[in-house]
Amino acid sequence: MLDPIHRYVISGGAGGHTGVDEANAWDLEEGLANATEGMYVWIKAGTYEAGGEIPISDPSLSVGGTGDITKNRHIHFIGYKATVVEGSLLSDMDYGQTYYGGALDAFKAANGYPVDNASAEWVIFNGLGAITGPLMTINGKDNIHFHNIFFTRTDQSVPASLIKFVTSPAGITLVNCKFDDGYAATTGTAYDVSILDCYFNDNFTSPYIVRGWVAILLHVKGCVFDIGAGKVGLAPTYSVIEDTIFWGGEKGIQTYYHSIVVRNCLFYKQTLTGIWVYQNNSVLTEYNNIFAFSYSSDYAVLINYAGGSTVQYSDYSLSWAISAVEGGDTPWWHDFDNKDFTGPNAQTDVDPKFVNRSQGDFRLLPGSPCLNTGRPDAFDQPTTIGPSYKRQSARPLRGLAYV
Repeated sequence: MLDPIHRYVISGGAGGHTGVDEANAWDLEEGLANATEGMYVWIKAGTYEAGGEIPISDPSLSVGGTGDITKNRHIHFIGYKATVVEGSLLSDMDYGQTYYGGALDAFKAANGYPVDNASAEWVIFNGLGAITGPLMTINGKDNIHFHNIFFTRTDQSVPASLIKFVTSPAGITLVNCKFDDGYAATTGTAYDVSILDCYFNDNFTSPYIVRGWVAILLHVKGCVFDIGAGKVGLAPTYSVIEDTIFWGGEKGIQTYYHSIVVRNCLFYKQTLTGIWVYQNNSVLTEYNNIFAFSYSSDYAVLINYAGGSTVQYSDYSLSWAISAVEGGDTPWWHDFDNKDFTGPNAQTDVDPKFVNRSQGDFRLLPGSPCLNTGRPDAFDQPTTIGPSYKRQSARPLRGLAYV
């Protein structure tokens, strides 16, 4: 295996702008443009803004080099605060350090809940309102990975996404990132995409936070979607979504095409449905999910059979009416004709016993009906219903194992 090549980016660059160390670091545009396969490009904490580090153009930021799918060679762009762990994919912004405690803590901090690891310092890419197109464009570049980056544009009037995929790039990973403000977090077409331990807030003007993935395997794991009123968190195709929280909004997931697997997720207080499988021969497999809503008009899963959608498997999930005070009645698994289709092991009208949902703590208390009552694993051992809240690795899904 070839040794990794390390390069460095700081605000404005330094020295000879060769990137070989901090004293000769690239600026941000140089780092993105000059990175080649096998590189780990370490981007120092700070704010990189449109009109300064970020060019005001369309496309604005773009990745110049590409990884190699056939050789399993990658390019990593990794945010760091002070110390780089050479030869590793870890930085001092990973694994619960002071800058970021993971997607769930980022969600708690944004909503004023107590957190163990509050956000303190970021690598911030801010498009402001000056850029008319996407903040970041990945155009046909493969095996590109971003770690520990805060993508934002504080002017929401521009109808462009934070990241746009063009010409079908493959092997893209977003790990420990935060998406805030703008039109949408991601749009476009890409293949083999992983979104791990990322936080998406509700300050988006698009009806969808993440949409447009015509992807052969979109993998979403350990994320939190903080969804605005009347909006949708994720509009996926050909996807596996697991260990993820969908908070609020009208729908957690809305799919129009192809097959999705949804497991070990929490859907909390959507106003219409947790999962809407709408049309065009969509196929749903779901299990080990928690649906916690307030009203009887809220559907855990809503299927449009008239549009050709089907349920391949649905069982071992739990639905719960949050409280009678909040209008409580049990949300159900229904098609558009109000026919219940869930399997015999589903639990309805059962309190999952969260530690403290009023403070955003959705861990399970001892004695929870979700513990060891989920779908049996490959060894016929029972699993737990709901998210695991385990931090995701900074290593990419493609070609390398993650934990």
